[in-house]
Amino acid sequence: MSFLRWGLPRDPRATQHLTAFMVTGVATVLLTRGGLAAAGYPSVGGSRLHVAHVLWGGLLLAVAVLLQFSFVGPVVRPAAAVLGGIGFGLFIDEVGKFVTRDNDYFFRPAAAIIYGTVIVFILASHLVHGRPLQPAEHLAAAVFQAVSGVAAGLSPYRRTDATGHLRAAGDLRAGPETAALLAALPAGADDLGHRIARTVTGRAHRVLASRPATAVTVALLVLEVIAGVLTAAATLFALVLFPKALVENADQVLATLMSASAMTSAAFILTGLLRLGRDRAAAFAWFQRAILLDLLVTQLLDAVLSQFGTVFGVLVDVAILGVIAAERARLRQPSPLVGHSR
Repeated sequence: MSFLRWGLPRDPRATQHLTAFMVTGVATVLLTRGGLAAAGYPSVGGSRLHVAHVLWGGLLLAVAVLLQFSFVGPVVRPAAAVLGGIGFGLFIDEVGKFVTRDNDYFFRPAAAIIYGTVIVFILASHLVHGRPLQPAEHLAAAVFQAVSGVAAGLSPYRRTDATGHLRAAGDLRAGPETAALLAALPAGADDLGHRIARTVTGRAHRVLASRPATAVTVALLVLEVIAGVLTAAATLFALVLFPKALVENADQVLATLMSASAMTSAAFILTGLLRLGRDRAAAFAWFQRAILLDLLVTQLLDAVLSQFGTVFGVLVDVAILGVIAAERARLRQPSPLVGHSR
């Protein structure tokens, strides 16, 4: 489906901004829950009032929207993504209060609702932005980058990025005019947000793509295979001994489904391990499928059962997924010529 018919070209940086939004939101939920627990769940507002943090979340979401409405160009988007993510985290953290009659902040399925919402957002983002940009979207991206250069000059990074999009746009109308605009814009420095993002992203990629990180990831994947097999064996053993209890107890049904999902992930990982020596790219593709299944199904079921006890497993999966993505990106790079002589 193309959004161009409605005048909606996609932003090439949307995935980065949406990732920042979701990561900030999830971190805000965890920090809020941890901070409130450490402080004994204080009430802000005295004996008669309670200023819930959902209100601060709504305020920050409003600030993020106001920033987007107030300024044009790409410079404001990282700040809006972070502020919006914090606001979203403060909002969704209190979901238990608004789906129960007694305003129960500790409503057991709250963690699963939060986790499921994040998953839906990620899947929707992938659905919208998972396909390559069309030529008209590349042209729009070049013009969008040029906007920041009209006021403060165009930084070398933004000029290079805009030129690349202009080249990918091909021979569309308005292409020559856009190229003339880029050439006419004065040189400028990188904005603070981009400098911070470039530093953090560069260092993170170097760490994730390093050999030690890859070795640790493979070791963790082996442990996941062992854990998946043991979990499935324990569930099968319990199913044989207590079949009626497993069917009648909702938690046991969820645990059985979680074990089946974990076993499937383990099978994917084992397939990847068997291919690791022959086809590294295919092996890491299987690893990615396994971790995505674990994140989308196993950890969601675990969130229903253990609430926020699944946080550690999710963080490990996200770290592994980052290493896998970095390794797959490295494997896709063209190999340097060997034995080339002048």
